[in-house]
Amino acid sequence: MRKGFCIHFDNQQFEELHRRISYTRLPKSLEKENWTLGTDNQYLSSLLAYWRDGYNWSRKEKELNQYPQFICKLGGVTIHFFHIQSSHRGSLPLLLTHGWPDSFLRYTKVFPLLSDFDLVVPSLPGFAFSTLPAKGFFNNAEVAELWHRLMTEVLGYQEYAASGGDMGRGVTCYLAARYPDEVRGIHITDVGFAGELVDAPDETLTPTERDYKRRAKEWTRMEGAYISINSTKPQTLAYMLSDSPAGMASWITEKYHAWSDWPLLTMDDILDCLTLYWMTNTAFACWDAAASAASRRAIFVSGPCQQ
Repeated sequence: MRKGFCIHFDNQQFEELHRRISYTRLPKSLEKENWTLGTDNQYLSSLLAYWRDGYNWSRKEKELNQYPQFICKLGGVTIHFFHIQSSHRGSLPLLLTHGWPDSFLRYTKVFPLLSDFDLVVPSLPGFAFSTLPAKGFFNNAEVAELWHRLMTEVLGYQEYAASGGDMGRGVTCYLAARYPDEVRGIHITDVGFAGELVDAPDETLTPTERDYKRRAKEWTRMEGAYISINSTKPQTLAYMLSDSPAGMASWITEKYHAWSDWPLLTMDDILDCLTLYWMTNTAFACWDAAASAASRRAIFVSGPCQQ
């Protein structure tokens, strides 16, 4: 059974957020700025000032609430999702799954462009308004099972297409592998990390594969520090991200700067994401440490480790 849902954060929550921002203590600026050693001090200072004094979440809240949203119970957890039905009779359902460090906000700009589909856009367990089970995590395969039940049992679809990126890619691939009769097709925005190639001896690889191995190792060296802490000591970082708006903003903004088409993002785009994470206390996504220690193809875990 599902029931309607609307997003709303009250003024008291924003007053507390603004108070915390006002008491931010930034570190001394290192000589080497311009994002080379992490989040740029000048950009972060400007972002925090705008978050406190100029940013208006109500604009985004109003935009989001024009679309039908629901919550339902599945697998012992509450799942939040958008269900935007097309005006075209018999439209193909399209399931969109986000990753980290984002949310359903990843897709909101294309909602009007996908009006030929029945859109179903859930929040991963532990993200935004979806909750986590008692054990504290779900892996991609388990989320795929939840999503299939959402599409078939809750919404009554007999077949559907699916798309996703990051963790959403993993979930989408599991859906296609496990439910080939119901999943008409998939679209993914990344292909994941080919651990078999990176671990393989050079003499067994083609020149193209060796080049991939080299570039993958370089990316891991320069951008992969978060993987190590997420898979070993996630709780330690979760305290900082849950208590400090500046700490959370620094951690997440640096990922957006490194991994996205940064010039296309506005401060409002960044702060929409940060505000949703802050208000729902879901700023952190960790990995299953046991799984990641056993395999380079680590199982992503959705949600804040503090819950």
